[in-house]
Amino acid sequence: MESTSLYRKYRPQNFDEAIGQEGIVRILRNMISSGNIPHALLFTGTRGTGKTSFARIFAKAVNCLSPKNGSPCGECAACRAMANTSIDLMEIDAASNNGVDDIRALRESVVYPPADATLRYKVYIIDEVHQLTSAAFNAFLKTLEEPPAHCIFILATTEAQKLPATILSRCLRFDFRLYDQALLAEHVGKVFDKEGIRYTKDALTAIARAGNGSVRDTLSVADTCISASDGDVTYDVVLRVLGANDPLVIASLVEHILCGEMGQALAKVQSLADQGKNMQVLARDLGAYIRDLMIAKADSGAEAYLALPKELFARIKEIAAKVPQAVIVRAMGIFSGLDSTMRYASSPRFLLEQAIAKVCLNAGADEEVLLARIAQMEQKIVELSKRPVVAVSAPVQQEAVQAAPEAPTEVEVPVAESEAPTLVEGAVAVVSTLPDEDMLAAGGGLKLKAQFALAVEKKKLPMMMVIFTNPATNIYARESKLYITLAEAGDVEYCNGKLQLITEIAQGIMGVTPQIIIRQATKKQNFDDSAALVELFGASKVTKK
Repeated sequence: MESTSLYRKYRPQNFDEAIGQEGIVRILRNMISSGNIPHALLFTGTRGTGKTSFARIFAKAVNCLSPKNGSPCGECAACRAMANTSIDLMEIDAASNNGVDDIRALRESVVYPPADATLRYKVYIIDEVHQLTSAAFNAFLKTLEEPPAHCIFILATTEAQKLPATILSRCLRFDFRLYDQALLAEHVGKVFDKEGIRYTKDALTAIARAGNGSVRDTLSVADTCISASDGDVTYDVVLRVLGANDPLVIASLVEHILCGEMGQALAKVQSLADQGKNMQVLARDLGAYIRDLMIAKADSGAEAYLALPKELFARIKEIAAKVPQAVIVRAMGIFSGLDSTMRYASSPRFLLEQAIAKVCLNAGADEEVLLARIAQMEQKIVELSKRPVVAVSAPVQQEAVQAAPEAPTEVEVPVAESEAPTLVEGAVAVVSTLPDEDMLAAGGGLKLKAQFALAVEKKKLPMMMVIFTNPATNIYARESKLYITLAEAGDVEYCNGKLQLITEIAQGIMGVTPQIIIRQATKKQNFDDSAALVELFGASKVTKK
């Protein structure tokens, strides 16, 4: 049984069957209806946008004995003659007939009128015309400018910029655009209905997305999906045909990457590699998913625009709510060029893992990295502001402070997200919400740290920016003192050398001139120590039980 590809079987035979390209259809119809037929037309656009199909329809329409609204009737003798192989409709492939001798043969044939007496015009369709040599173009100029009255030339090309200006100036140009995804999905649905194929809406959307705006590519994917299915074309069938990764797995991997969970992200890459997944395809899927995240984060109408299944879009919204826009944009910049780089790499997986590490660690000191770090800190501030803060009442040695023994005072201590407070014997832990004006309120130190980072960024101090955006750096204020705790001894030495500048920045943020105390971090601050309590919170806040 003879089988015909879907894109050939459903090639439009008249302008009524054509989809999209409404502007071009309207102009061509008007030409036929008015009888104002040009002698040379140029159809340009990417593959699968209808250039050859429209050329054939136009060739039938100019010869149709009774056109209907500028479209060939398909019933008259002229339409039947043009529908079959006709020597008066010549399709020339310029990729293989691109020399001067080929153009000379063409010039000799155009002088003869149509062999079929029912036809008024002899039509030449020259496909991929940009492949003609310079000498062939020069030989073609005179014929193209002043052809016989019975001759029409339709030039088709995907690269109009390669055509000489002398050719362009002799033709009426029509630019064919890529098709809208929704229009392609609708077209595939109609084709499946005619073929008696059951399908899901999500499958149509996935097929149309894979077609990248080309009707031919879209129908080729649809043809493959029909062969791969058991009668029902579903979303999973389309993913299997395209060789794409499971969207939920990609979502989980992207979430690990954007949240800085490098170990879990690399472990998932290892798992996918063990399953035989192509690393280049994985990188492409990651880039596409991050792009969808960016759209979902910025556009309230993203659900209709992305046209994803509801559960997948809900997962995208969930991840987008966790991650700052600056982090998503930076990740998109890293993954967008990864596909082409991996194509020529001897170890594509190495490049993929390197890109993941870059995003996870926010490595570097360029502007994008710094903005991403600031955005992450701002996101943590929002999260911390929604959390209660643990307040600890701890006993203190009598020698440290003198206070009434019967009036113990609660000392409010901010608690890190990943660890609970360490309590000594007799201590009482309570949960309370501290006033917003207190710099030690939920996320207060982090707010101050973010303000410092923004201030040094405005002053264009890259070294100090790296220090103040370091996750290990801690800044908090108490009364008239500003405590800056740094991870490295070198950072402490550098900041001590910039003490005057740091004081000016602190004054601009706090409105007063504080006493700056810069020190190196220890493994863990011990809040059981009475001297530390007095130093941090003041004797008035600490009492002995």
